[in-house]
Amino acid sequence: MTVEPHDLHLLDERQQRIYDRLKKAGDGPAAFFLDACRMVRLEPSLETTTHMVGHCVREIESALRDLLVPLSRDPHKDTTNEQLVEIRQILAAAGIPDDDPRSLRWQEIAVEEGGENHKNEIQTILAAVGMAESDEVAVNWLKLAAGAKKVLRLHDRAHRSGLSARPIDDEFREFWWQVQAVLDAVLERFEARYLVYIEILKRLLEKNQPTVEDVATLKNEIPRALVTHRYFFRAAGISSMVPNAAA
Repeated sequence: MTVEPHDLHLLDERQQRIYDRLKKAGDGPAAFFLDACRMVRLEPSLETTTHMVGHCVREIESALRDLLVPLSRDPHKDTTNEQLVEIRQILAAAGIPDDDPRSLRWQEIAVEEGGENHKNEIQTILAAVGMAESDEVAVNWLKLAAGAKKVLRLHDRAHRSGLSARPIDDEFREFWWQVQAVLDAVLERFEARYLVYIEILKRLLEKNQPTVEDVATLKNEIPRALVTHRYFFRAAGISSMVPNAAA
């Protein structure tokens, strides 16, 4: 039985909506968001609130991209990771088998780093969900990734500036408001597109010998929601692991 956090009632309507939708994607992103909300409203505030919230937002945004990138792909077509291909060729030339722990670690790194860069991923996702780059939400999301004049990137917000911690000021409050606006709008689009993930699961289930890349796809790009769990376990013939809920 899942125990809900005791302070969910302190979230405002938009924050509750964001939290509920993040929960459909996975417990991790939802937990980071809930902790960010807690820190922002904490009185007296922490000395490092802006940095800790920046780290939480960075984790949420990264997880969201992992989940949304599949929307822009053809689920019937494998996506080639050139870095992964090159790593496998090098390992084969060195006589290191694919299932060797050293090989597996190098392949994991290639899977993590061999994709599109941050800004390109966002632009690809925006196109897939039908959101123009001129939309206010899209503009703010891209600012989070690339930064702009007097606008810090997510990476920068998670780290200190010199020897000082950044205070909670109007600039931070504006950042936090924009983050919530981006999450609210993008998660609404995400929620309506579960069928894309079902198609990805179909493709994975058709494979007799899953690869490291397939495992990474299943782990990082498929939302941990009842609809995806139910489909995957039933299609795999593991009905005993289907969550106990009405069909």
